[in-house]
Amino acid sequence: HARTTTTDGIMSDSEAEEVLRPEQTSKADADAEADPQASLESLKRNTLNRNLDSISKVQQYLVDGETETAKFRNQVLKLTQNYYIKSSRLSEAEIVELREQKAVAVVEADGLMERLCQLAYEAFEAERKTHFTHPDGAIKKEPLNLMSYVMTLCQNYSDQSEQFALALSKNQWVLKLCSEMQRDWADDHLADKLPDLVNKRLRQSLSVVYNMLFKGNSEIFFNLVDYHFVDTAQPYLKSGSDRFRFSAYLVLVFSCNEEEASRLLINEKSLVTFLVENLSSAHRHSSRRSNGYHVIELAKCAYQFTKNEDNKDILLECKILPVLSDMLQSPPERSDEVSMALKIILSMSFNSACSSNIKEICGPELRSLRSNPQWKSNRDLEAIQYNTEEVYTTDGPFIPDDDNERGDLRDVPLPRQRSVKQNLQLGQSADLPPAPPPPSAPPPTGSSAAKPPPPQPPGASAAAVAQPQAPGSAGETAGHVMISYHQHSSGEFVRWICPQLKEQNFKVWVDFEQMQDSTLDCMAKAVEGSAAVLMCVCKGYKESNFCRMEAEYAVRRRKQLVPLLLEHKYKPDGWLGFIMGTQLYYNFSRNKEESFAKLVGYLKQSVLKSPDESIAPVTQPVQTATPPKPRPPPEPAYTKWTSEEVLNWLLENKLPSHLEPFKLEGRHLLFLLKMKSQAPEAFYRLLEKSLRLTLFHQLYDFVEALERL
Repeated sequence: HARTTTTDGIMSDSEAEEVLRPEQTSKADADAEADPQASLESLKRNTLNRNLDSISKVQQYLVDGETETAKFRNQVLKLTQNYYIKSSRLSEAEIVELREQKAVAVVEADGLMERLCQLAYEAFEAERKTHFTHPDGAIKKEPLNLMSYVMTLCQNYSDQSEQFALALSKNQWVLKLCSEMQRDWADDHLADKLPDLVNKRLRQSLSVVYNMLFKGNSEIFFNLVDYHFVDTAQPYLKSGSDRFRFSAYLVLVFSCNEEEASRLLINEKSLVTFLVENLSSAHRHSSRRSNGYHVIELAKCAYQFTKNEDNKDILLECKILPVLSDMLQSPPERSDEVSMALKIILSMSFNSACSSNIKEICGPELRSLRSNPQWKSNRDLEAIQYNTEEVYTTDGPFIPDDDNERGDLRDVPLPRQRSVKQNLQLGQSADLPPAPPPPSAPPPTGSSAAKPPPPQPPGASAAAVAQPQAPGSAGETAGHVMISYHQHSSGEFVRWICPQLKEQNFKVWVDFEQMQDSTLDCMAKAVEGSAAVLMCVCKGYKESNFCRMEAEYAVRRRKQLVPLLLEHKYKPDGWLGFIMGTQLYYNFSRNKEESFAKLVGYLKQSVLKSPDESIAPVTQPVQTATPPKPRPPPEPAYTKWTSEEVLNWLLENKLPSHLEPFKLEGRHLLFLLKMKSQAPEAFYRLLEKSLRLTLFHQLYDFVEALERL
């Protein structure tokens, strides 16, 4: 993320009113700039000291209660202007580092931001209805200027520093200021009743929120949830200003859940086109910018956009793949563009329509990268091949059946040794939580179980494998427990739970870079050798491509999934909500010790042979010692229906004729009923997206007929 003062998020010199222009370069800095012998360290020290001096003076005014004076406002202005660094001798990286240090100094100044943001909110509160204007239309400069300085300070440093953005997300005054300003001034903005200077502050409120959300920090995200920025930003999609519309759009892209995105963003194709066109322009321009936006920032926005399933189809329609194909051909000095293009392509490759287009449009460039020593070991590139060409297992590549092509989770391939019908008879399917394996089944083992654990799991997501060991069994195992988690979001939790598992006689290890196999092969071995997979459910997990691959591969391999909820405000949706369905989960977001005790009890009793018991192997079945298992209830007759019989059922119930080409069979109807019971949200989404039942009466008639079965 490398924006400068010319971006939409940060006020450019041409936008800034005269009171907000950066101050003149100091004499000491001017001398250092002109003298090539002058130390760069002295130049850096001067700019940092000037920032500390401004902080000290502003704090003194706050202590003295002199907050309504022109001198106080001027000191706040100087503090804000300290963000701007003009030096031809400093590299962009050095400027970024200096700004980060300045941001940290502002955050760590005791009570500074809390009090400044309170003053800005109070200025807004006093002029909420007047829009900072006198009856004759003149601007009330003093209160507006103070609010402008504070908002610009928030905007600039929240863009530059995640630490600053996190602190700002805990500041009730700036969040109240942004949310209430957006809510209360929306109608007047849409009616073109706001002065230009006030409109700039309003758009700035959107940019402050966007900067915080852009960091991708779950704590920031949940700190903002209670202020309902999805609702406050939505009206500005109707703004007459393209800049306003795009600012609001970016807030929604980063804050909407799956349902909100499907409802609010799906009709904003023109803004997606704007994003794609600017991404293309920035990639082709020597400055790597378009309309002030850096190519990497635009790419990250596009990547965030792909986190919602429906958005992938929109990006495909807006022709982002040719742009990404061009980015894949970037020279070595622009490797960051190649990396971002791969991330976007990987995220899109979970969609079946996108997957086939990726092979066609980006295939040559992807194959070229695979033969490039710099990129051939890139795990995003490896995962794209996994999603678009073949599914790897430890026994070699798995090629999907012709009638069950890979796509998103609804179309996930099944192992060849069982048919779909057989899996449904066992109470298992690729889309439903599988039943625990029968007690007589031999425990799976993994070839990698003997490897020692590294001190800390690296990478964006990791797979920890726990192996219960019975006392005295000398290495005999009852099966593995794989912990699938997002490193950045849940690494600390996994480092806590691993010792806890060891105390329960589990051997815990992490199988990433310490193994010789590729990332995907390592993941495949961990999954295939497991009796259960613990999913560390959080927002970061849902948004991680590799966590998704681990979870979906576990579903394909019929593994027992056990969700562990780590964020109490998070509600799983999208692909993760689809996998979880209505499964029970263990809530580790509150009482970890209590939840852990319940989890261990469940694993011992329902999934794994208890590590506290030494069970001798049984070589001959003992009929007298084993009570007969209750017979499963007979399957309804309709489960045997052929596609012709289902067609007759469709006609008898006067259901839409467009369902005929789907060739539904009775087993499919049973699957739909199970899905409706266990994953209702996913069920209705499938009807709408896959069976194209988009009208209310069509949906009603189909569900009613299905339930009568």
